[in-house]
Amino acid sequence: MMRKILFLLFLFSTLASYSSTSKDSTAHRTRFFILGGITWSAIDLNHYNITDPKPGLNARIYSYLKSNVRLAGEYTYALKHNDPPTWTNVVAQNAELNVHITGTVNNTQLAFYALTGASMQFWKGEFTGIADQAGVNVVVDAGEIESYTSFLANFGCGFEKNFRHFGFFGEFKFRLNQSDSNVKIKINDVVYGAGVKVNIRMKNINKLFRKPGDVYHWF
Repeated sequence: MMRKILFLLFLFSTLASYSSTSKDSTAHRTRFFILGGITWSAIDLNHYNITDPKPGLNARIYSYLKSNVRLAGEYTYALKHNDPPTWTNVVAQNAELNVHITGTVNNTQLAFYALTGASMQFWKGEFTGIADQAGVNVVVDAGEIESYTSFLANFGCGFEKNFRHFGFFGEFKFRLNQSDSNVKIKINDVVYGAGVKVNIRMKNINKLFRKPGDVYHWF
């Protein structure tokens, strides 16, 4: 795991420095992007008995602040699952806000980005009454619902293949959390994601909102 963190740190710094001179060519003509896809997430490495990735659905929207910097809002819903022998009917959701530093490969529609930001993760599960093998202390009775909310930091990178009106993306990131006095920061989650994006061109939105006879663009 430490090797992955060091490699991601190196990749993050490399992409960030490169993207300062290599800008996303779609930024000047499209201001909003809508994306949707699937994720595989550990959710909480310190809470689960079984840390296999859980599938989920992801929706996001982002807008450019500059030609190589964008702000992205995301929502992820992990499909209902069990964590035997301790938890059943587990539901997890995650809302996050990230900053992407983008760059493109010259003369191609292949783009990459480094990301950092914050997220709020909500978890809820039904306790079976069997002790948690992961070492989490549970003080509820069998059949009762346990829930908690975590505030996490995001750190990762991704790539996109762009076409005229849509594109594809893939992403990898860690979610980090504060630990105890011995370990200041711990990895709470490891997330993989992939999906499609749709370009929302501003001239199409203007046709919906401009007044009758108005020849000027609002945006």
